[in-house]
Amino acid sequence: MSNWAHVRDTKRKARKSHGCLICGEDIEPGEVYIERFGFRGEPVHMRMHPECESFTHDWTDMDWESFSTGDVSRDEIRATASTAARSSGLD
Repeated sequence: MSNWAHVRDTKRKARKSHGCLICGEDIEPGEVYIERFGFRGEPVHMRMHPECESFTHDWTDMDWESFSTGDVSRDEIRATASTAARSSGLD
């Protein structure tokens, strides 16, 4: 995220429905999500499912700039995480 200044990530429990920035699916009331706060010229709040946020850990600035919400589904992210855990012997 060019010109991105990260301030904090906060784990929250949703009180109302939000859309996940990564998969585009709803974060339902009562679900835990990650709120990322920072600045890109102005304040930016991003809300993501925990597994969707984890999916982005290795992303470069180019990855952030080129993705669109919903490019990858939550089911695909879960499958990727499950495959990674099996291949590392963690599952």
